[in-house]
Amino acid sequence: MRVEGYSMDLYCDNDEGHDYRHGYNPRVFPDVYFGPDRATCRRDARKMGWVLGRERDLCPECSGKRRGWLEQRRKGELIC
Repeated sequence: MRVEGYSMDLYCDNDEGHDYRHGYNPRVFPDVYFGPDRATCRRDARKMGWVLGRERDLCPECSGKRRGWLEQRRKGELIC
């Protein structure tokens, strides 16, 4: 039996956008996506509002696509 898949852990690269320096906060980061391949994980992350670039990845809050996302994650209201 073989089980295969892809996992992607995303951290926001905006150093000025958060009141912490990517400290350990399991309710916020990492934002984890699973799928059969990389393309599926990237598509799901983009649907949630992530901006994935070659050098920087921005969370939905910093990208401006979903205001209030960070606060919802902190409260545990939004689970991906």
